[in-house]
Amino acid sequence: FRFVASPCVVPGTIIVPTCTRGTTVALRVGDDLAGDCSSNPAVVRWVNPLTPDVSIPVVADGLVYMLHKDGKLQCVDLETGKDVYMERTHTAQHRSSQLLVGDRLYFGSNDGVVSVVKAGRTFELLDTVDLGGEAVTASLVAVAGTLYVRSYAALYAIRER
Repeated sequence: FRFVASPCVVPGTIIVPTCTRGTTVALRVGDDLAGDCSSNPAVVRWVNPLTPDVSIPVVADGLVYMLHKDGKLQCVDLETGKDVYMERTHTAQHRSSQLLVGDRLYFGSNDGVVSVVKAGRTFELLDTVDLGGEAVTASLVAVAGTLYVRSYAALYAIRER
């Protein structure tokens, strides 16, 4: 396997994305987690046949969100690894990780579109913001009520008025 995305760690579980056309594996954290665990059911919580290539998974309220490079957002049940949904957000390459703030996921694309999706078991694309074609490959950051978006050409600070 070729690993690009970092694992996501939540209490009791490590979610490990592998690589393009690979799987995503959830591991139980405990005393059995040592050595080669690939066939140990006490460790392998679930295996999902899909994986993001670059994006780091995000977990909230028992759901795992994984952004795929083609703009599809995959939502998986943390307990079972079963897909809740797999929906396209924007048709362009996505190389950043999604950011969870409150009940919203934010992420950018290589053609400069930032998508906002409501977190939850039902897919809902709340908004898109077009930065005029400026590629966004860095993950977004939120600090003190301001969303920071870095494109190839600029750094944007977005907040409510």
